[in-house]
Amino acid sequence: MALTAYKDTSELKVNDIADTLSNLPALALSSDLHTRTILSEFFKLQDWSIDGVIDADQIQAVEILSQSSTPPFVLIDVNDIVDPVAYLEQLSNVCDESSQVLVIGKDNRIQTYHAIKALGVMDYLPKPLSISDIEDCFTQNEETELVLEQKEANATSIAVIGARGGAGATTIALEIARAALPRDITKKLKSSKMTKAERNTVLLDLDIHFGSTALYTDIQPTHALVDALSSPERIDDLFLERSTITLDNGMQLLAAEDDPSHLVEINEESLDILFSRLTKAFKTAVIDCPKYILPQFSSIAKQLDHLVIVLEPNIANLRDAIRITSWVDSLEKKPEIHVVLNKIGQSKNADLSAKDIAQTLGRTPVASLPFSIDAFAEATEKGIAVTDVKPPKQVKIELGILNKAIFGEEEAPKKISLMKKLLGRQS
Repeated sequence: MALTAYKDTSELKVNDIADTLSNLPALALSSDLHTRTILSEFFKLQDWSIDGVIDADQIQAVEILSQSSTPPFVLIDVNDIVDPVAYLEQLSNVCDESSQVLVIGKDNRIQTYHAIKALGVMDYLPKPLSISDIEDCFTQNEETELVLEQKEANATSIAVIGARGGAGATTIALEIARAALPRDITKKLKSSKMTKAERNTVLLDLDIHFGSTALYTDIQPTHALVDALSSPERIDDLFLERSTITLDNGMQLLAAEDDPSHLVEINEESLDILFSRLTKAFKTAVIDCPKYILPQFSSIAKQLDHLVIVLEPNIANLRDAIRITSWVDSLEKKPEIHVVLNKIGQSKNADLSAKDIAQTLGRTPVASLPFSIDAFAEATEKGIAVTDVKPPKQVKIELGILNKAIFGEEEAPKKISLMKKLLGRQS
């Protein structure tokens, strides 16, 4: 990278530099040559004057900022400062409150990151520094200002529970999460790295010992979810950013496959904190919830928008679905319940009719999916959603109906008559 010119305080007086700041959109202060070079290149990409990239040590930085009104953006290098937190607190006394500060330093410890972020700065970037790091920070910051408020106001939360094991709750949870992804997500993934605002859908698998989402999506889960549930005070935005795994379709996954011999206490408080963080960080949160944690799930259930109960059309599944709906009905605040019949036709002699199930359960199933071993087996083998492997038409239609009930959008293809197709060709 070619070196770019920048102002050097050894040649200019601090007062002279301060006089030029009032009209600058951004100011960068660093005594490190390599850092100034990268910052200068970034400034040029933003069409900002490189007069704002200044060679200044920690004392000169304070003097410069105290002599003039602060530009909208300040990028400050704390590379050689022993106590960067104390220094930044001092710096805040000479910075305008409206200015946004990006801090750069060599300390990459998580404690330092949290301590600096707690001061209210835009972000802290540990070295080695790159232009793409700075670009990501500014892009995410802009979208955080404009998008996160909307996310918090309009976040959609959905839990999926299987009436019995093997009913297909995990498959349905994956399909719902896929339906929540932005329409243009494939183009985004091919063209560039997604920004934080575009990572809008997360799937949480709360079966930490025997969950199948990681298996079905062909990824290796981390130990982060177990750590979060064991120590909920660790859950913050940085934790979520580092712990969720981005799938090929852009979905974020938080799952675990912990040793069955390892006892993990899942309490209501830890679930509540995790749920709160997820619904603030993502526009859509889908939870694959095993039945055995329902007693600890009550606090979250009261905050859910939708609860999807997946059952096979047999007596055992119907009995447990009744018990789950009774539990939901006992809550003070209830989510909207959607009943999904799955694997219809797998065992024709034992199948109950949709009408009998609706009468007994007191709820009409919103979707009835026929058993399609080939489509679901192919999806599992490839680690993708069923709707991405060209399933039978009726499966796709029923999943579209379910998604419409949750998101208000119809994903199923519109039926076009043969006559309209012929007329369309002629026109």
